[in-house]
Amino acid sequence: MNKLFSIFLVLTSFFSRAQGPFNNDLSQYACFDIAQGIIINNQFDKYTSLEIIRANSSFVTINTTTLDKYATLELVRAGGKVIVGDQFNKYALLEIIRANPNLVIVNSTTLDKYATLELVRAGGKVIVGDRFNKSELLEIIKTNPSLVIVNSTTLDKYATLELVRAGGKVIVGDQFNKYALLEIIRANPNLVTIISNQLDKYAILELVRAGGKVIVGNQLNKYALLEIIRANPNLVIVNSTTLDKYATLELVRAGGKVIIGNQFDKYAVLEIIRANVSLVVINSLTFGKFDILTFIRLF
Repeated sequence: MNKLFSIFLVLTSFFSRAQGPFNNDLSQYACFDIAQGIIINNQFDKYTSLEIIRANSSFVTINTTTLDKYATLELVRAGGKVIVGDQFNKYALLEIIRANPNLVIVNSTTLDKYATLELVRAGGKVIVGDRFNKSELLEIIKTNPSLVIVNSTTLDKYATLELVRAGGKVIVGDQFNKYALLEIIRANPNLVTIISNQLDKYAILELVRAGGKVIVGNQLNKYALLEIIRANPNLVIVNSTTLDKYATLELVRAGGKVIIGNQFDKYAVLEIIRANVSLVVINSLTFGKFDILTFIRLF
């Protein structure tokens, strides 16, 4: 990816909704930092997806939940960055990873520890589901720490700290208070992405200043978001679903990396992209094939 998830994004990839990787429930996904990225939602068949990939293969992330193994392989070989849906068994996933290990992110929620380890060893970037306990997660991280993003929603502060110190990239679940989050960030600030939905503006600012990469929840207004972005513009990704076009433009111009919510039409989205093309990721859920191709061809 153009980095690509910590959110994850988880990713796992806009982590949005038919449901693609970025929706209001960001806890499942890593935060994906994909400049000028297009998320192709499930309403597209494989032929439309292939057309979009070929228009700009390096910037496309596909949610393949509705596609079978063969269609997904075809998309991978065309150059698509793929978030693989849960309907695939471990053998299908291995085949997809081996077709292009650098471009595949696996949502392994339905896979057990052994299948997940097999995928990690094959080269897959893995979002680890919540069914794993800390001992199993440590085993997965130690197999390939640079490729594992852990969704730690079911783990407590101490288990999460142990995973961070082992080298894991951690999406911190909402059950942690700001003091627990700060402790986790300070253990490894470069590897932590925070889902901040239950934290207020002041707690989030404290976490940003400690070095945390932050997905800002929808309860914050544009003024709070601007304050957070200005504290550390390189580390903030804003979920702007509840913000209008003008508030979003203000955030883009302040330096924020913005996931654009579905309430924007294509003209508003184009205006936002042109304000800061390198910092905008589009949630294309409400757009048709031709609108998306228009955005891709602009760049």
